[in-house]
Amino acid sequence: MDLVVNNDKKRKIIAKEEIEFSLTTSGLYLIEITARTQGEKQLGISDDEDLRIEIDSKKFPQLENSQRYLDSPASFSGGQLHGLKKTVFFVLPLNLGKHQLSLIPDISAVLEGIKISYISSGQSIEELELPGNIPAEDGDKRSWITVALTDISLMSFSLTATLKRRFIDSDDVKVIIDGVVQKNYRNILHKLWYFIASLGGEKQSSSFTVNFLPGLHYIELWADRMPTLNSITIRVGNNTNNKLREYKDIKFNRDYNQLDDYIIKATDFWNNFFLNQMYPPIESLDPNLIKAIIYRESRLGYYPDKDIIDVMQVWDPLNPAKDAILGKTSANEFISSNKVGHISYSYPGGKTPPSVDSCEDSIFWGVRWLYHKSQYLLEDDKGVLETPYIRKWRSWKEAVRSYNSNPKIVEEYIKEVFSVYEKGVDLEGNIL
Repeated sequence: MDLVVNNDKKRKIIAKEEIEFSLTTSGLYLIEITARTQGEKQLGISDDEDLRIEIDSKKFPQLENSQRYLDSPASFSGGQLHGLKKTVFFVLPLNLGKHQLSLIPDISAVLEGIKISYISSGQSIEELELPGNIPAEDGDKRSWITVALTDISLMSFSLTATLKRRFIDSDDVKVIIDGVVQKNYRNILHKLWYFIASLGGEKQSSSFTVNFLPGLHYIELWADRMPTLNSITIRVGNNTNNKLREYKDIKFNRDYNQLDDYIIKATDFWNNFFLNQMYPPIESLDPNLIKAIIYRESRLGYYPDKDIIDVMQVWDPLNPAKDAILGKTSANEFISSNKVGHISYSYPGGKTPPSVDSCEDSIFWGVRWLYHKSQYLLEDDKGVLETPYIRKWRSWKEAVRSYNSNPKIVEEYIKEVFSVYEKGVDLEGNIL
């Protein structure tokens, strides 16, 4: 990695500091910040020290509360650290030119060091090895290391740690991915701590597959006593799956890209939902396929007239999707290895009862219905569901075939959707 900035000067921060740096190459960069903050008991006041980071005005909030920046995995919370050292790695794409790193303390903080490094061009799927050999200072159950990934996909990661048995209390490491604690089922009394010194030997390794689409993601390591992170390797991808191809319309003067934000939002939501579940899909849903479906269903909102709302035709009274989504007819799928139930288990707050009052609603429920059509449950030779339940996945082409179940037009439907998706040409020969 080519070093851009290396500032190991330890200093106390009592007011906002802004560090400017310039890049001569666009690509993926690593910003490593190490600091420590104290709790209220150490300060002798009724408040903790905190330090949060902004990069080019980009904030790093809690995932469950996008308006709360203190106490997020990417911040330094005195209530957690109690004066001990923590390291945060920010991995993100940056363009060439000038950039600004902001250090924003609440009360104060002690900065131990900052390093900014060029990692790669970020043009393909890559394995990135982050700095290792990081020992934890002796302390009790606190945040130790965070990897914050922004605007890139996180596919998987692996790490190796050294843990030692110690008198009364030995070393342990907790692993948290996007707020979800990775459980260890080898010891029921310590299942929230993934690596345990009393199990597995002094050096322990593990790999985690997540398949997260581009967005904000956190890998957190918490330490109990003094483990050492030997290495951490992450597998990431670029943003191409989150970009929609622009359709050009020369013949009718239509804006065929007006729904792009809704398409990306809905596809990202349901991709993240299912990719984080047991038995995730092998391949995430490409938003470009949704755009092609909407082109076939409604010419992206212009057919039969320019004011059509149900652009994916998911709320058409003749479409079985509407009654199924509303729970009036059966629409069961895998929920867990011991539970099968109606797809409403997945409905997010604020979206119930389901309705289609806008193009955004139609796309949201259309993507959900396509995901329902893309999965099935494993059966034995007699057609009886196997237990424990196992979710299986159809190809996205077969899912699109099931999305339109009209036998009179389904083959022509499939032909046009995939001609638009793969070639950008509809069945009338219009080049999009």
